Amino acid sequence: MRFLAVLLLTSVLFIGCAPPEEEVDLTAEEKIEQINEWLPDLKMELAMDDKYACCLKEGCNECLLAHGSCPCYNNLQEGKPVCGECYAGWQQGMGIDNDFTKEDVILDTDHQH
Repeated sequence: MRFLAVLLLTSVLFIGCAPPEEEVDLTAEEKIEQINEWLPDLKMELAMDDKYACCLKEGCNECLLAHGSCPCYNNLQEGKPVCGECYAGWQQGMGIDNDFTKEDVILDTDHQH
């Protein structure tokens, strides 16, 4: 009887414990591809929480990766400097607001949030 109880208890323990998932080794290129797949959703999620307001059509990565947020569109509207990526994007015609020109955009040489 004792054997059956031990067997039953052992079975329950094994059923309740799934084996750990194996960690997949990705190449650097695969990791970059995965990150690029996540970025649009992450930007949207942060925008919904009022933490991401970029002034570029595609949205910058500089602010997102360095600070976890982006205030550049708000800064642009207030006449304040924007990050280097946003500044460069405006110089290449990638800004989102036609009320501004690339000459209106100020480069933040001391970018902090």
